Amino acid sequence: MKIKVLILLFSLCSQGIALAQKLTTYSVNERDSSLYRSTEYEFKKLSISNARLDLYTIIEKLSAEHSSEMYVIRFSHRHNRIFITIQNWEYRGINSIAESNTYGMFRSKNNKDFLVCYDDTKELSYVNKYFSITKEKINISIRIKSITNNMYILSNDLTTYYEGVIVHKKLKTIKLIINNKLIHNQT
Repeated sequence: MKIKVLILLFSLCSQGIALAQKLTTYSVNERDSSLYRSTEYEFKKLSISNARLDLYTIIEKLSAEHSSEMYVIRFSHRHNRIFITIQNWEYRGINSIAESNTYGMFRSKNNKDFLVCYDDTKELSYVNKYFSITKEKINISIRIKSITNNMYILSNDLTTYYEGVIVHKKLKTIKLIINNKLIHNQT
């Protein structure tokens, strides 16, 4: 009986560890294999400060989209206003933004990842209003599998994009595109 309980506890713990790690495999043609390499990333896990915030509603809406692997949320300061942009991304593209100011990663209820970035320390106070850092980490493992050159790889050219601005402590939507379809555009 004790052994069964220990096995059950061990399996539950190992599943909990596995939930925080995501493994993604990409197939690339042999001629392109020098452009990509297998790698791993570790990010601070974030929680959202208040589920009633306007940003959480947008995150939940985008989380339901199956065509996007992950998203990048960027806080930026332009014309004395704070803008929030969200764009679909591939895990293998993380290296192109990993050098920027990365705050951490939020994982939604639908298991969709949102990498939270900011341009400068001016935006950090706004990032802190929306997200808080937990003690956990999120690990992303990217594996590259080489295939023959005569195999055609379909690329995902669907764009999902959100742009909003914080006005009087509320998030106002400027533009929303989901899977190349314009949903909202404020001119």
